[in-house]
Amino acid sequence: MTSCINTVLVDLPETIKGYTRPHGEGYTIIINAKLCDEAQRKAYEHELQHILSGHYNRTDTVAIELEMAREET
Repeated sequence: MTSCINTVLVDLPETIKGYTRPHGEGYTIIINAKLCDEAQRKAYEHELQHILSGHYNRTDTVAIELEMAREET
């Protein structure tokens, strides 16, 4: 597990729900502040799952998103 996960709300384009930036020993999860509470929670959970699954140690981002989409259905 990581030592630090920060979360911030930022006004992002409507097409971006959230993303994560690795830094040093941790991560920052950026969530779109324009989303409703429920959508923000889902975006956070999605980004957190990327971290917990070790996806930031992989380079095949398209395959990662496809895997995540299958798991969410």
